[in-house]
Amino acid sequence: MGAAEATARLVPLQRKAEQEEQARKAAKKARRAEKMKAKERAKAQAKAKAKKKSGRGKP
Repeated sequence: MGAAEATARLVPLQRKAEQEEQARKAAKKARRAEKMKAKERAKAQAKAKAKKKSGRGKP
């Protein structure tokens, strides 16, 4: 087997590995975005709850 044949066999494997890595990075980014969204949602709910609570007892 020559160098050209070895390269021809490795290139598709390398491309597949690169695609898998990109997919993992995209999934990680999506999870991070979802986590941030949930955190912001919880913060907004806590703020609304505090506002509602402070409104009680006023005439």
